[in-house]
Amino acid sequence: MRTKPILLLALVVVITLSCAHVCVAQPPSIPHAFYGGLNVYGPEHPSAIEVPRGTIVQAIVNEDVCGSITTTEAGKYGGPEALDPKLVVQGDIGDGTTIYFYVNGVKADQTWQFTSGDVTELNLTVNDVVAPTITNLMPANGSTVSTGTPAIGADYSDVLSGIDVASVTIRLGGSDVTDDATVTASGVSYVPTVALADGSYTVEVSVQDRVGNPATETWSFTVLVPPAPPAPATLTVDTTPVKASVYVDGSLWGTAPQTRELDAGTYTVSFGDVLGYLTPASESVTLAENETRTITGVYTEISPEIIENVSPTYEIPSITPEENATADVENTAITELTICVKNAVENVRVTVQQLTERPAGIEIAAPGISYKYLNIVAQNITDADIDVILINFSVERVWITAENIDPDTIALRKWVAGAWVSLPTAKVGEDDTYFYYFAESSGLSIFAVSGSVLAPAPAEFLLSDLVIEPMEVGPGENVEISVKVMNVGGTAGTCSVTLKINGTVVDTEDITLAVGATGTVTFEVTEEVAGTYAVGVDGSTGTFVVTAPPSMVVPLAVTGIVVVLLAGILIWLRKRRKEGEEEEEDST
Repeated sequence: MRTKPILLLALVVVITLSCAHVCVAQPPSIPHAFYGGLNVYGPEHPSAIEVPRGTIVQAIVNEDVCGSITTTEAGKYGGPEALDPKLVVQGDIGDGTTIYFYVNGVKADQTWQFTSGDVTELNLTVNDVVAPTITNLMPANGSTVSTGTPAIGADYSDVLSGIDVASVTIRLGGSDVTDDATVTASGVSYVPTVALADGSYTVEVSVQDRVGNPATETWSFTVLVPPAPPAPATLTVDTTPVKASVYVDGSLWGTAPQTRELDAGTYTVSFGDVLGYLTPASESVTLAENETRTITGVYTEISPEIIENVSPTYEIPSITPEENATADVENTAITELTICVKNAVENVRVTVQQLTERPAGIEIAAPGISYKYLNIVAQNITDADIDVILINFSVERVWITAENIDPDTIALRKWVAGAWVSLPTAKVGEDDTYFYYFAESSGLSIFAVSGSVLAPAPAEFLLSDLVIEPMEVGPGENVEISVKVMNVGGTAGTCSVTLKINGTVVDTEDITLAVGATGTVTFEVTEEVAGTYAVGVDGSTGTFVVTAPPSMVVPLAVTGIVVVLLAGILIWLRKRRKEGEEEEEDST
C-alpha cells in the first residue's frame, strides 16, 4: 500500500465530486481517497481471483456510509492517476478513525485509519461464503401448464465472485438436459424438443459461483394439455322438388341449399312449409369430426283433386311469449287458430287447406272414420318456436248421423313421424248443424278429424210365457216348467235362466240367442211330499200341487179270520216243538 498527500485543491474537488454517499460533516474534514486491487477467495479458490466489474465498494465509518465507488474494471477499484476515480472517504471524521470496507455488502478483510487529505492504495480481499441466488423459477413451483413444451429454467446471480457458467446444470424428471438448454451468466432455459405428456415433473437447477459456493433449487410443475378443439363437420341441407326454408336446431339457415360448418354432435334438421306440399318430417343427424353430410328434405305434392277448400292466408306481424295471436279461419272445418310461442317470431303467414282424403304421402289412414284432412301451412315459424296451438273446429251433424258416429269419440289427430297421434280434444257445444270441438297441438302438421261408429247396445233378454204342466201331480211325478226368452238387445248373447222352488234355486239353464231371436228354456222337477209349491223363473211366478195318495180300510171280518189263522199256526208250532222234545228223551 502507498500513501501520498494531495496538494492540489482541484484534485480534492474532483475526488469530492466523485463521492456518491457523504457523511454529514460540520465542518467537513479533507477527504481521504483510496484505490487498489479487488479480489475474492472462497472454499474452492483459496487464492484470490478478481472481482467482476460493476461491483460496489463502500467505506463505512461509525456505521455510516462515508464513501462509495462502482468498479469499471475487473479486479480493481479506482486508479492511481490524478484523474482516475477514487473511493473518497469524507465527512466529520477524525484522523485515526477506523474505516471498514464492504464489497457488494460483504465485509472486506482490510481496514484503514482515516487520515485527512491522504490518498491510499489499499488492495481489498473478500472471503466469499455467500452462495448464488436462484430466482424466477419457470414454470412456477406447483403451477399447471397447458402446453407440453413449456419454457423451463431459472435466473441466478451472485453478489461477489459471479456465476461460474460451466457449473450450471438443469435436470428434468431426473434426466440431465443441460446440453439442450441455453445457459448464460444470468440464467438457464430449456424447452423440450418432444412434448411432455400430461403429468407431474420435477426440475432441478444447480449452479456455483466462481469461488465454488454451490446453490441448488428444486421445484415441480404439472402438465395438463387440454384436448385439441374438434375438427368441424360440414352439413348441407337441401330440399326437393321445391326449394324451401331450412332450419337447424330451430335456427333459420335460409332457403335451400345451405351449407355450414358445425361442431361434432347431434342436430335436428327441419323444413319450412310450402303451400300445396306435404312438409318433410324433421330429421335428427349426428355428425362426427371432419364428417361431411347432406340432408335432403323431399316434399310431396298434394294432388289438387283432393283439395276441397283453402282458407285465406293470415298474416301476423309478430307473436311473442307475452302476446298470442288468434286467427278466425274461413272455408274449412277449422274455425279458429290461436298460436302461443316460446320464442318471438315475426311476419308469420298461416294458410289452411281442407282435403277430402289423405294425401299420397301419408301411408296410413287416420283411426276410425275420417271426416276431413287438414293441412296447416305456416311460414316464418317452426315447431321449435311454438309452445302450443289451440285449434277450434266443427263437424257437420248430418255426417255424424249418416256415418252413425258417436260424437263423443270425435278427435283431432296429428301426423307425427309416420303415425297418427290423438290430440287432447273436447266437445264444447252443438247446434242443429254442427258439433263444436277444441284441441291442443304442440306443433303444425297434417291433421285429421275422425271418430268411431256408435257401439251396438249389449245383449238384453226378456222372459215371458211361463208354463207349468201339469199343475197337479202325485208324489214322485214329473212337473215340466218352461219359459220363453227373447234377445231384445243390440248384440248376440247368452242368458242364464234360474228356476227357484219355494225360493230355493234348484236349477239353471243357459240359452244363447242372436239379436231378436226367441228360445224356450224347459226344466223338469219332481217332489215327493204333498203340498203346494211356488215356482219362480227370473221374475215370472206360478205354482203346482203334489196330492197325497188315497188311504186303505180293512173289513172287521177279514181281521178276525186273520187272527184265528195266526192263533192256529202258533198252537201247531208249539205242539210240534213238544213232540220233538219227547222223542229226544225216548231215544236217550
